[in-house]
Amino acid sequence: MAKLRDQQANLPVRLFLGVGEDETPSMLGDLTLFERQLAKRPFAGLEVTSRRFPERTHYNVLPDLFRAGLSTLFGPAGL
Repeated sequence: MAKLRDQQANLPVRLFLGVGEDETPSMLGDLTLFERQLAKRPFAGLEVTSRRFPERTHYNVLPDLFRAGLSTLFGPAGL
């Protein structure tokens, strides 16, 4: 990511990130690390939405994750 950031300061996209709150510490830690990296050296134009889903794991988060991601990226009417 640092290499891309050094080559291109502008990244006009929307990014949705999500994980279940009951996921493994590794998954939760990786998301937190990525959020910190993006915040430390942000891209101009990048809109980041990050969400943790309560009472969800790797196996049951997908329906909520997809619904929230599509709604975030395309609006409720896009569903």
